[in-house]
Amino acid sequence: MTPEQIAVLATDGGPHDMAGAGQSILGVAMQLPTIAQNFKTGGGIPWSEQHSFIHDGVRRFFAPLYRHALVQTIIPALDGIEKKMKIGCRVLDVGCGHGESTLAMGAAFPNSTFVGSDYHVGSIERAQSVNELPNVSFTAEDASRLTKDGNFDVICAFDCWHDMSDPGTVTSNFKTMLKEGGSVFLIEPMAGETIDENRNIVGQVFSGFSTTCCLQCAKASTPEGEKLGTLCPTSRAEALFNKSGFSQFSSVAVPGIATNRVYQVRV
Repeated sequence: MTPEQIAVLATDGGPHDMAGAGQSILGVAMQLPTIAQNFKTGGGIPWSEQHSFIHDGVRRFFAPLYRHALVQTIIPALDGIEKKMKIGCRVLDVGCGHGESTLAMGAAFPNSTFVGSDYHVGSIERAQSVNELPNVSFTAEDASRLTKDGNFDVICAFDCWHDMSDPGTVTSNFKTMLKEGGSVFLIEPMAGETIDENRNIVGQVFSGFSTTCCLQCAKASTPEGEKLGTLCPTSRAEALFNKSGFSQFSSVAVPGIATNRVYQVRV
């Protein structure tokens, strides 16, 4: 194998590891008959019922971003958040899954308190089983029902906001949970504003996974709310936050991050 192939296919947990993508695709293949039927009926597959290859594959796919870029380059590019975390603040990591992002932040910022939240009980149990940090805790809660009014300085949602059945309600909840001067910090898949802008290899891959996994999850819950999908345009995301009472929606440029968009949103 070439060094590039080794980095992508045979370096578990490395900064360029893509093995989780292959595992996730295998999970999608296992449930193709159900997905095909859902295209006819408009139904979906809850995250709890999706194949275990998807659960672990998604963790493996995103772990390199959280381990090698989140603290090192993404958070420093935000306005004021790194300083808050160094001094000490309360952070809610919504849709934390197996807790990779929560644990990475907790280890890097010991003066802050981090709460990882996810509605999938199995993921939270996995996160709790590997957590050894005193400033990190995990809870199994639906983001649309979170009611921790005014408790948090920062609310994070990493590669999950577009999966939610009703992201508008979740966004409104974010506003009630933030302290004065707080921020919402999102990481979302890279996407353009139009179909033509997504006619590239990244857009094709994300579009395929959106219809077979992300939107399957979103459509399995309540019939209300936006079903955004992986290729949600930035303008649509900004409109939802503005509707929920936020007024400062910023796209943040982060060097070396080519397949994700980073947003910081303030009241």
